[in-house]
Amino acid sequence: MVSLRIDPLLLFVVVASLWCGGALWFSTNDITFQDALFMGVSVVTSTGLSPMDYTALPASSQVVLLVAMICGSNILLSALPSVVMLATLNRRLKSPTQRDDRDIAQGRAEHERNVALLIIGSCIVAWGLLLLIVMMALLTRFSVARSLFLSVSCVNNVGLSLSKTDFLEYRGDLILVAIFAVVMPLGNTLFPVVLRSLLVGIRSFFQLMILRNDTRVCWRAWHLAADDLLRNPRLLCCHLFNSRDTLALVVMWCAITIVEFVMFIPEYNTSVFPAHGSITSQMLLAFFQTVAVRTSGFAIFDITLFRAGHLAVWMIAMYVTAYPVVLTGSTRRSHLQGSPELGSAATAGRDLVWVYVSVVVILFAQDRRIGTTQLDPSFFLRSCFECVSAFGNVGLSLPRSSGVVSFSSELNLMSRLAITVLMLAGKMRCLPSKFMVDVEAKDDTSEDEELELFVASPVTRVQGFPLPPEPSVA
Repeated sequence: MVSLRIDPLLLFVVVASLWCGGALWFSTNDITFQDALFMGVSVVTSTGLSPMDYTALPASSQVVLLVAMICGSNILLSALPSVVMLATLNRRLKSPTQRDDRDIAQGRAEHERNVALLIIGSCIVAWGLLLLIVMMALLTRFSVARSLFLSVSCVNNVGLSLSKTDFLEYRGDLILVAIFAVVMPLGNTLFPVVLRSLLVGIRSFFQLMILRNDTRVCWRAWHLAADDLLRNPRLLCCHLFNSRDTLALVVMWCAITIVEFVMFIPEYNTSVFPAHGSITSQMLLAFFQTVAVRTSGFAIFDITLFRAGHLAVWMIAMYVTAYPVVLTGSTRRSHLQGSPELGSAATAGRDLVWVYVSVVVILFAQDRRIGTTQLDPSFFLRSCFECVSAFGNVGLSLPRSSGVVSFSSELNLMSRLAITVLMLAGKMRCLPSKFMVDVEAKDDTSEDEELELFVASPVTRVQGFPLPPEPSVA
C-alpha cells in the first residue's frame, strides 16, 4: 500500500513567500536578501511588518507585493481544499467502475462536487464584492493602480498603505476611514457572517428557480448542495458557522470592540488625536484603530504616543481575536466521529507558547542585559508587542520613530527568524488546521482513491459528504 500525504496550504504559503522574497531581491538593488525574504513572508501571511521603507520600492516591486497579497488572502486560501477535492471528484466521475452501486456512488460524487463548487464560488464572490466596495470609494480619490493596491491591502488585511506615515495621511477623509473600518472586519473576523449570508441568498435563489419550474438547470441538485452546506457548515468549510455560532461571533466581536473603544476615552483631546478635531471625528478615528488592531494593522495614530496600559490591552486583542472559532462547543461539534480535540480556548492557551519562546529567543539573540546601557527600558515591551502582532498577523509595530518601518528592522538575523516563524504559524492557524490529500492505491484503478479533507479547527475529517434528502417544495 502506497500512502502519500501532503499539506498543500503550508506548501503554497512557503513557496509564495520564497517567490515574493526572491522577486523583491532581484527587482531591487538596495535591499538585502534577508530583508526581501522577511518582507515576502510578511506580505503572504497578511501581516504587513516591513523591515524597510516599501513605499520607496520601484513600481515593479510593488506589483510583486500586490500579487503576493492576493496569493495570501485567507478568503481565497480557505477555498483551496475544495479546489483539490473538486479535482479528485472530477477524476472519480470520469473513471469507469464495475461496482453494483455505481449510480449511488455517481450521485454522491456529483453532490460533493456541487458543494465544492459552491464553496469555491462563494469565497471568490465574497472576496470580489468586498474588493469592489473599497475600489469604488478609492477610484474617486486616487489612481487605478494605487486604488487596487489599497483595496487588496484592506480586504486581505495586510495593512500596507503606500504612505510613509501609514494611514495618518488619509485620516482627514472621514468617509474613506468609515469604509475601511467596515470592510476590514468583514474580510477577517466577520467573514463567516458574510459567507453565510451569501450562501443563504444563493439557496433562496435556487429555491425560487425550483418554484418557477425552470428546467434548464438541475436547480434541485444545487439547492440540496447549498442546504447541506448550511446545515453542516463546520464539516465542510473552515470559515462557515451555523446560525447560532455566527450570532455568537457577532456578539463577541461587538463586545470586544466596545471594550477597546472605551479604552480610548482617556486619550480624547490629547496629543494622540489631531488638533482641533471634533468629538465625532475623534470617535470615528478611535473606532477605525480599534478595528485595525485586530485585523489589518493600519495605524491611523502614532501609536508610540499611547499609554503602556493601552498597548497591553491591544496585545491581548491581537492574540485572541485572530481565531475564527469563537466557541469551544463549535469546535467539538465539528467532528464526524471520535473524541473531540482541544477546544478553541485550550488551543489559544497552547499556542501562547509560540509567542513566549519567540520573545525569549529575541532577548537572548539581542544580548541585552539589565544593568547596562544596552537595555532600553521599552525593549521588552516592543519585543512582546512585535511577537504578538506577528503571530496574530496584524502588523502593528512599535519602532523608535513613526513610519512604515517596523521594530523588526532593528533586530538581528536570529531574532528575525523567530518573527518569521511566528508569522507562518499565525497564518496557518487561520486556515484549515490539517488539510491532507491521502491517496491509498491498492491497484492501478482510480476507484480506490480516497479523499481525506481536514477543514475545521483544530481537526475535522470528512470522507465524503452525506447525501441529504430532497426538501419538499410546496
